[in-house]
Amino acid sequence: MANEKLGIFEELQERAQRYKRYVERDRYKAIVSGPASNGACATTVNPFDRRSRPKNGAAPYHHKIHYGRRRPVFPESSLGLSVVTVMQAVAIESKLSIDDLLGPQRHRRLSWPRLVAQWAIDRYCPHYSLAQIGQMFHRDHTSVMHGIRVTEERLAIDHPFVKELVAKVRQRLAAATEGG
Repeated sequence: MANEKLGIFEELQERAQRYKRYVERDRYKAIVSGPASNGACATTVNPFDRRSRPKNGAAPYHHKIHYGRRRPVFPESSLGLSVVTVMQAVAIESKLSIDDLLGPQRHRRLSWPRLVAQWAIDRYCPHYSLAQIGQMFHRDHTSVMHGIRVTEERLAIDHPFVKELVAKVRQRLAAATEGG
């Protein structure tokens, strides 16, 4: 009995690999679809959406942001947008390609829109965890936390570039929900 494997570790490893495949699939769809010239957005299914919602369809309740607590759910999350749609909106408004948003370069012209994309995914797609957002951008979840915090700080101090980009992205995503 003492030499039997419990299987818990193997099950957790398999589950982590499955989630990673889901994120990589969505990342691939975002890269392949890219922003259209007319702003049309591709649609994809969020595989984590069904599991995290209660059976009655109500949005889960979350506490305010504190370390060690759950992340908040924002009103924008009720629009039901996909990660691909959000990334395309940021790419179109910042005049970058999806490859630039997801790439490793650290130039300011690329990093600020990347942080806005992470912030927007956190707000519009709350069923993606910070770790899953980090996997999509090939970064750690703490980098995503930093990006969200920095974007919030820049919005609070009325940083001109970030404020303008966020306003354009919000407008495009609102148009995508009305038109789609």
